[in-house]
Amino acid sequence: MSEYQEIAEEISRRLEEKKREGGIRVDEIPEIIGNIIDRNINCYPGKPCDKCCDKAFFLSLSSKSNAKGRGHLDFKHALDKIVQHMQGICFQETHVAVCFTDSLEPNAFGEWKANLKQIKNNASVQIYLLSGGKATEIPI
Repeated sequence: MSEYQEIAEEISRRLEEKKREGGIRVDEIPEIIGNIIDRNINCYPGKPCDKCCDKAFFLSLSSKSNAKGRGHLDFKHALDKIVQHMQGICFQETHVAVCFTDSLEPNAFGEWKANLKQIKNNASVQIYLLSGGKATEIPI
């Protein structure tokens, strides 16, 4: 099991726990991810920072049982943020982008297919579908 698969599984387990509390608020995401991985990362959604890290994590929650409150990224907007981050503000500084999502929107890939392909020439991009405390890597 890869490092990111393990992280995805842990995030999925935490989501299951948080469902009993009504879901995760946006302001809880950086702390939850920070408790799982102890390295500096860029986290979306999260607190803006002026530093580009080697890794960026994007948590997309669309399910009402997972997402509490406003400000969560749906899958399409998570892909938007990946492209903006990897080809814009942190171009050639972030080398790994990992998206964790509870809901795939297959049509969202079409809009960003060429961009994701170009990003993958210089960096790693991975997407994991989270469900029932488990995580499945989605090929892109």
